[in-house]
Amino acid sequence: MRKAAEDTASSPNQENPAPDPNPDERKSIDCRAIGLAIVLLLLLIYAGGLFFFWGHFLPNSSVGSVDASLMRPSALARDLARTNGQYRLSIKDKNSHDVTLEGSAIGLTYADQDHMLLARKALRAQNIFFWPLDIFTGHHYSPAVSYDEALLKALLKPILSQSPEPGDARITFFGDKYEVSQGDWGIKADQILSDVKGAISDQKSQLTLPDSDYTAPSRRTDDPAIKAACAKIDSYARSTVSYRVQGKEASLSKADIFSMLQIDENFNVSLNPDGLRQFVDRLAHELNTYGSKRPFHTQKGDDIEVSGGTYGWVVSKKKEIEQLSQEIEAEQAVTREPNWEQTALGPIGDDIGKTYVELDYSNQHMYYVRDGSRVWESDIVSGNMSKGSGSPDGIFRIIYRKSPAVLKGEDYESPVQYFTVWASDVGFHDASWKHVFGGKEYLTRGSHGCINLPLEAAKWVYENIPDGTPVVSYYREPVELTTDNNRISNARSYVKK
Repeated sequence: MRKAAEDTASSPNQENPAPDPNPDERKSIDCRAIGLAIVLLLLLIYAGGLFFFWGHFLPNSSVGSVDASLMRPSALARDLARTNGQYRLSIKDKNSHDVTLEGSAIGLTYADQDHMLLARKALRAQNIFFWPLDIFTGHHYSPAVSYDEALLKALLKPILSQSPEPGDARITFFGDKYEVSQGDWGIKADQILSDVKGAISDQKSQLTLPDSDYTAPSRRTDDPAIKAACAKIDSYARSTVSYRVQGKEASLSKADIFSMLQIDENFNVSLNPDGLRQFVDRLAHELNTYGSKRPFHTQKGDDIEVSGGTYGWVVSKKKEIEQLSQEIEAEQAVTREPNWEQTALGPIGDDIGKTYVELDYSNQHMYYVRDGSRVWESDIVSGNMSKGSGSPDGIFRIIYRKSPAVLKGEDYESPVQYFTVWASDVGFHDASWKHVFGGKEYLTRGSHGCINLPLEAAKWVYENIPDGTPVVSYYREPVELTTDNNRISNARSYVKK
């Protein structure tokens, strides 16, 4: 009984299957079957591609400038007919003379006008046996084209007309900036034309002309001499010269400094004397009042315009050029007045000021105005108009005085007690030989050009009107003054005879 129970316990409830005697062989058969199925599938796909691309263009394909992707020849033929001659080529030149060519502008057409035949030729040109690879790269077919070469050369003139000789990089100033250009590449015209023709034949849409089509400049923007020149220009630009004139201040700008620079063929930078002179000329033109027109309110109460004479603010150009050159070379920061050759009592906008002598030749009367108030006046006799010896008109200043003095001319020698000079050999003086002053005496019996005064009047002027005082003289009617002292004195009414 115990043995039977043990036998029963040792027997399983269900019977175990027998193990596979060849498991590896069965797995090998399964892999081969799967591999064969994949190969058959790929062959079917490949065959399907062959069949499809026998009558269609590959993806990313083009014929001329027409996108032919997945087209049948008949559809492509219609597009070729519609776009015949429609072509554009953008050409990039190293000297920035870029050109865009339109096919219609050069008379471009397909050499083969049978568009269906052309489409079939293009289709047969693709290798459909490599379609699995070519679907990613596509296929381009360049049909033969014809065009007018003379028209092509005319449109390429901006490029082909450039010099075959290269031009070095250069520095150019633009106002307060400067630019270093890369220089001009010398062109090889025949080579450029050949490359453009090749691009047209290949129906390319863009062409960047290669370095081989040019001769490079010998000096480029990275040349050490050019870098040194730029450093020198920057150092000059650091100069800050400011002019302070009667409470107003104006600084020398970068544009002003750059206008004074010159660069030689070896890129040495220096101050250009002509540039300095031109700047100082402009400065003087803005500040000088010498000989300029000024409004003037007379003691008669009317308003007139006076001009001419030797009075006014005058910039000393020579001294200004010398000092400005030194300051810029030293990169100085300076605030100063200009160098003056002569100054005036009043400010530039009103340089006559409130203290002056007024000579009204037409009324033969003179006044002395001090601080805006008339303090003295006298009749006068001025230069003889009938003999062409009229006194100078304009704005002058008291230059010097002498007592006693002897007045000398070509045919006269006259001693006087008081002589106060304000123009070239022209001044106020007593005239003991005259007994009539004022009126019309000056028209026929006037002086040689000086202002004749009674003795007491000449003394008063000599003793009371200081050197430097402006003298404003004018005629109220047109006159012609022809003597040398009028010429030298820059008289307003001087006329060369």
